[in-house]
Amino acid sequence: MITWLVVCIGSLVLVEFYGYWLHYIQHSDKIRWLSERHMNHHLNLETYPPGSNMRPSKTYRHHKTKSPILKYGAEWIVPGGTLICLTIFLEYYLLGLSIPQVTVSITLMILYAYVMFGWLHDTMHIKGHWLSKNRYTKKRYRQLLRLHDIHHHYIISRGVNKGLLPYNLGISTPMFDKVFGTYLSNMRGYSRSEILIGHKCGLRRYNIGDEDEDYKKAIEESNSGQNTF
Repeated sequence: MITWLVVCIGSLVLVEFYGYWLHYIQHSDKIRWLSERHMNHHLNLETYPPGSNMRPSKTYRHHKTKSPILKYGAEWIVPGGTLICLTIFLEYYLLGLSIPQVTVSITLMILYAYVMFGWLHDTMHIKGHWLSKNRYTKKRYRQLLRLHDIHHHYIISRGVNKGLLPYNLGISTPMFDKVFGTYLSNMRGYSRSEILIGHKCGLRRYNIGDEDEDYKKAIEESNSGQNTF
């Protein structure tokens, strides 16, 4: 019989696994619709000047809505809902979990995803968030912040990585990045020009913005900013 401890731990590991692979697909261009939606988050020149640590001073919203659910976008909600339905089927019919166990499992997964993939991710795009200053959280949080900054920079180097940036896809932990070879701890050896060229390649790939005028303005803002990567 599967114990409650196994159900709880297994649910958290499973949702992290789901989140990693969904994020990977969004950066792979294998499902164009998912990638286009997600790359608007990465390549928004107004919010994210290329080559800078992308942090507004007070608030951050990926999508222009105050809804706590819809703000995460269809590229997360649609496949996420599909995975939840699949998990209910697998847990109840194949693993033989009881209805209370399935209920607790799905609730944990949804709450974990909301906090880690939603709230925690959003804090990483806010300058001077309290998590980066609190004595109990700042060390771990700054480590995750560094990895997420790397994740947000489009690099073209020696003809590889065509603006897709498949590095550091985990949000709350780099566990699956290390398992599947997508972990990148630093950007030593990459020049600023490679970062900027990579970002421009992404703009072209997904036809986002007025490439020439908007990009020139974004570069100027990036060069004058204080948070250059």
